[in-house]
Amino acid sequence: MDDLVDSTGTKVSELINFSHLLSFLQVNNVFNINGKILDFLFLRDCSTEVFRDVSLLVQEDLHPPSLFLSLTLSGYRFNNFPSSCKFKTYNFKRANFPKLYVDLLLVDWSFLEYFIDVQAACEIFYSKLYSIIDMHTHLFCVGSKNKSTFPTWFLDELRNSIKLKYRCYHS
Repeated sequence: MDDLVDSTGTKVSELINFSHLLSFLQVNNVFNINGKILDFLFLRDCSTEVFRDVSLLVQEDLHPPSLFLSLTLSGYRFNNFPSSCKFKTYNFKRANFPKLYVDLLLVDWSFLEYFIDVQAACEIFYSKLYSIIDMHTHLFCVGSKNKSTFPTWFLDELRNSIKLKYRCYHS
């Protein structure tokens, strides 16, 4: 791809520089009938294979050819549909209180004495307190119409199948 800089001008050069800045890699190596790569596939943090697609549903246009893209994503977790959550709050029923207490005891709160501005001291105090609570307490949705992470049109059978698949996958 770097050989394109000299032959095609500044726009391609800017595109290449931008892709290098973001650590993107051009993963398409499939040429059309004129020996050109027309589709840029910029990716990062995954292993990818790009092939010319041979299982076509319709007649192929050779400018550009059909592509088959195979991605392997590491650390990827499927995001379920978001619930209609009005706000989140701490679930202290599932909190790890022993570790929470220890972390609160380990904080040297004496630095608060040196603040002249009470508002600034209060903000720092709450910032430290909430950072410790965040480490040991889970959040949950409050005031949601539908606490399900599935869309409302999913039937119970489909929801149960997805939950079973997820449990089997993570067991």
